[in-house]
Amino acid sequence: MASEQVTVEVLAEGQRSGVRRNVLSPHALTTQPDSGVATVLDIVRLAADNTARALGARRVVATVVESRDAPPDANANANANADADADAPAPRPPARAWSFFTLSPFEWLSYKQVAALAFAYGAGLRALGLLPTQRLSLFADTSRDWLIMALAASTQNITITTAYATLGEDGLAYSLEECEVSTIFTNAHLLPIVAKVVSSVKRLQNVIYTGVASEEQLRLFKDIRSSLKIVSLDELLAL
Repeated sequence: MASEQVTVEVLAEGQRSGVRRNVLSPHALTTQPDSGVATVLDIVRLAADNTARALGARRVVATVVESRDAPPDANANANANADADADAPAPRPPARAWSFFTLSPFEWLSYKQVAALAFAYGAGLRALGLLPTQRLSLFADTSRDWLIMALAASTQNITITTAYATLGEDGLAYSLEECEVSTIFTNAHLLPIVAKVVSSVKRLQNVIYTGVASEEQLRLFKDIRSSLKIVSLDELLAL
């Protein structure tokens, strides 16, 4: 947009200036990004015909675990006896195991593909029995799947709640109970934590996961509560 210079009145001390508005919205405050966009669902629909890249992801193809020495703890002797040798080297913490990931190249989804998945996952949520009056909890690493699942909920007017993937058992149980959650979306590697709270979260009916889960992990849920539905993203897509 071309710039334009305007003359502004210089006021005397104590006088109030007039109202200044952006030229794009001269008569009112901006309340929405576009005249046809009032909800998140409107944004999904608006972008549905765009074939440009929208969301990229890289898969973990290998994990390397290495044992490395931690740096010396300079504060370890801060409260040591004053008679101790001040020149003695600081104690070195034990070696720690560090995980390093080998990632695939980026795999991209276009805006059109993202919108299609959002509507398909949304249909899957309804097939599981979710209603607009119920809540979906996102207990997963922030990722492409996380965002698409949030958009999927918007296609069905389903409320989402969020829980940090770093929450432990007690924090997750509190979050699910406080928000009266009926369905949870999570990562396969977080399923063991979810399994620990199933017995205490009576409203929980469905567990949706992304990634690869072992038969042992899935069997654990059935042993705790046989009525619980456990589905992968691919299975949700097929509903």
